[in-house]
Amino acid sequence: MRRAAWLAAALLAGACAHPLEGRIWSSREARFVAEPELVQALARSSYRLLGETHDNAIHHALRARLIRELGRERPPMAVVFEQFEADANGALSHAQALGADAEKLASAGSLDRKGWRWPLHRPLIEAALENRMPVRGGNLPRGAARAIAGGTRAADLGAADWNEAREQALRRVLAEGHCAPVPEPLLTGMVRAQRARDASLAFALQAAGPRAILIAGNGHVRRDHGVPIHLGSHAVSVGFVEARDGATEPAAYEAALYDYVWFTAAAARGDPCAAGR
Repeated sequence: MRRAAWLAAALLAGACAHPLEGRIWSSREARFVAEPELVQALARSSYRLLGETHDNAIHHALRARLIRELGRERPPMAVVFEQFEADANGALSHAQALGADAEKLASAGSLDRKGWRWPLHRPLIEAALENRMPVRGGNLPRGAARAIAGGTRAADLGAADWNEAREQALRRVLAEGHCAPVPEPLLTGMVRAQRARDASLAFALQAAGPRAILIAGNGHVRRDHGVPIHLGSHAVSVGFVEARDGATEPAAYEAALYDYVWFTAAAARGDPCAAGR
């Protein structure tokens, strides 16, 4: 009886799954591809950018799987994490040389466990360590980001082409990410800081060398105004996107913002804008 009930529940869950869940869309070729094709495309690229929705454990599990696939390459490439700041690299290298596990490496790199909801990212670090891949930080240090946002420090933005369309797209994304309207001066500072973070992540990838992998939020791996504008055709960007009810075509998700989109189920979460949250 228990087995019959379990099978019925499994069939019901399968029947209710979103038609895009688990599928990978190639924006370059305008078709769905299998996971091995994605791995091959990543293997051919100089820089591999893997996005995420930060609180979605499925995204972390899938990217850990990709790290293991790419970790077969020799010599091993570095994995650059948004979750670690760029000035933590000395401590991360030292800890890894001493054989640190994921918990010790998180401590060595001063990971903000609460902010990043640790241990959500632990599978990614474990996958890198299993394959002896150097773990690196790429995010702009928090103090520098605050100073750049406040206008008291100039940002190093490299030579990336920037235009009004990119400016407006980034402003719109940042404004939509907040529950209440963002005052214009504050929004301008947020744009400055986000551009500086993207540049910092790109510089970290370049410093890590060819074939490096970036672990960062979907916003950072967008091709229109994120890290890819610093890397050009040398990067392949993968967005991990939650499927939505009623949206069954890739075009409904602005899939062209990434080279590939891997659709997943949505994480269970409450309304972040609800009163009292």
